[in-house]
Amino acid sequence: MASRLGIAESPLSISNKDSTERIDAEIRQDINLEWMKHMVLAEDGFSDPPGIRVRPCTGMHACDFLGEGPFDKKPSYVLAHLMSSLANFGYEPRNLIAEPFDWRIPPEKLEERDHYYSRMKCHVEFLHKMNKEKVVIVAHSMGNRCVQYFLAWVENEEKVRHNIISYIYVYGFSDWARKYVAGILFG
Repeated sequence: MASRLGIAESPLSISNKDSTERIDAEIRQDINLEWMKHMVLAEDGFSDPPGIRVRPCTGMHACDFLGEGPFDKKPSYVLAHLMSSLANFGYEPRNLIAEPFDWRIPPEKLEERDHYYSRMKCHVEFLHKMNKEKVVIVAHSMGNRCVQYFLAWVENEEKVRHNIISYIYVYGFSDWARKYVAGILFG
């Protein structure tokens, strides 16, 4: 067989593209399976499986964008625009803290496994003490459930609740469901 330039092509070079695509697909599948293996929890629903330990990122960068993963093509923003706007108004790490959580864990188990609500309590107290102002909590999606659990968890601790002035609910976890259910029902 000859190429357009008149140079004979090997049968191996013709199938090379197909085999490369097949290998790429196999690698992607292996990555997806490995990712899933790391995302699955133990049978109790909140512990790590043997030999695997996954924890959320910390800090503000954990809340700005969802990074590329095996199921999405490009990063998508979560709170990046809000954080950028807050920075324009003078917010910085001394008065703005993120509380990322492991979304795989039921909110009622976050304290047991990760001491999540204890850390959040310390951060609220720190922000209040550092800035001499009450704290505003902003939560997005399932983070709203975590804030509700947190507020219930500190219900009898007047000192902590006194440090919080308000709670802003941004696009709650169930809000997306209404949009998709309406789309399914009405097209």
